Amino acid sequence: MNFIFKQLPFFFKECWDAFLENEKKIEIITARPKEKNDEFKRSKPLRVKSNVLNNTDRQKKLEEREINLVTIWGKLENEYFPGDKNLSIYSITWAKRYSKRNLAYCDYQKKRVVVSPVMNNIKLLHMLEPLIYHEMCHAKLGEPKRVRGRYIYHGKDFHKLEALHPFIKEFNDWIHNGGWANAKRVYARKMSSR
Repeated sequence: MNFIFKQLPFFFKECWDAFLENEKKIEIITARPKEKNDEFKRSKPLRVKSNVLNNTDRQKKLEEREINLVTIWGKLENEYFPGDKNLSIYSITWAKRYSKRNLAYCDYQKKRVVVSPVMNNIKLLHMLEPLIYHEMCHAKLGEPKRVRGRYIYHGKDFHKLEALHPFIKEFNDWIHNGGWANAKRVYARKMSSR
């Protein structure tokens, strides 16, 4: 590996040493000289691939996101539905893919709530709690009733239960006044810039 450092500029060696000090793994991809005495050719650009996030780090990041949702779910469950065993069965996770239509959904068969990754934003944290409470109301009431061939997801019982949360009105206003649409645009821009 020392033969590379003789051929590379000094500043790159300093970067390399800095990465080694931080215990980051670096994979060097370079074009090798044709002969031993041949000078290093810069016809192909030198690329450095940094494996800063390995699989365990990615898993920890995912767990941190999940723990955040689970913490909010547990807080709401203890505050509004203490002792309800039906809600403790449910799990809550971030959706793996972006959805244009749903903020979140409650899956009654799998006993889980899935939240859109659009809501995984510090600026939207104040709207995450009422959203999770909304989905918790769906989980509490169970499968929707069917009236005249249509499922009633947001009936009178649902609205009475939902009205117990102090920020539900603010949350509904945020959705109807374009907050959700703006959050989707911000998320789409962020994903397209990657």
